[in-house]
Amino acid sequence: FYKSDGDEAGGIALAEVPGAKKNFLAFDYSNSEAIGFGMTELKDGGHSAGITLLDRVPLDADIEKVGSVGTERISLTNDSGNAELTFNDVDGKPRIRLFVDKQGNARIEIKDARGNVKFTAPSP
Repeated sequence: FYKSDGDEAGGIALAEVPGAKKNFLAFDYSNSEAIGFGMTELKDGGHSAGITLLDRVPLDADIEKVGSVGTERISLTNDSGNAELTFNDVDGKPRIRLFVDKQGNARIEIKDARGNVKFTAPSP
């Protein structure tokens, strides 16, 4: 996708790779990726789909040095029947995780900056 000035604003990717089919849709900030939607189907029956929200790379950043992908802040995924919503800190580390597995078991986790679980519900 391109804006009227010719700058890229996102895109669609449809790919078949050995053992899998992958489809993605992305929308961009002015200088980096913003939102990604994707799905993967594996030939062995596994599947996943999700939405990822990213922080914007600073506008004055050298994209050749830092890349065009900002820090992942929020992700919503369904991985072979396991649903998860994750909120990450500004460094991209998971801090809050809401999870329901394919058997219907629900769990909430809150982690500190080092990744240590500080709170879980229900309690283990």
